Amino acid sequence: MSRTLMRAAVAAAVLSVSAPALAAPDSQSEIAVLKAQMAQMQERLNQLEQAQQQQAAAAPVSSPAPQSNDNAFNPAIGAVLNGHYGAFTGNNPDIAGFAVGEEGGRTGEGLAIDEAEINFSANVDDKFAGKITASLAEEDGETEVELEEAYVRTLGLPYGLGITA
Repeated sequence: MSRTLMRAAVAAAVLSVSAPALAAPDSQSEIAVLKAQMAQMQERLNQLEQAQQQQAAAAPVSSPAPQSNDNAFNPAIGAVLNGHYGAFTGNNPDIAGFAVGEEGGRTGEGLAIDEAEINFSANVDDKFAGKITASLAEEDGETEVELEEAYVRTLGLPYGLGITA
């Protein structure tokens, strides 16, 4: 509905109100009642404004919440197992048409774990969180432990900023 059409509808509604409702109050008692109602409405408005000011004053000024998990100081621990199952029909270890390198060759038959990773992440305190991921892999018949990833990041910088090292 356009503004002009809406204004016309409001004007028609106002004009349709009966004349006695638009007439000025006749007696002093009607004027007194209207003044009392206006005073009550003004008092109620003042109360609402005071309540709003009190709520605004009581509300703490908050900065963005630090990014953390529910278990702030309990570490999150995870494990990833990368495995395979191999079964072959032929004895030829090479794959026809492909040059295979050290890690591209045929694996052993059966069920095996190729690499295992374990990771820990936790809040150090209310300002920093850390994460570390280590892997266990077998190379040349020996099991090696390698550091995959380790970092510390900030939690409480303003405007959602963060630093990771």
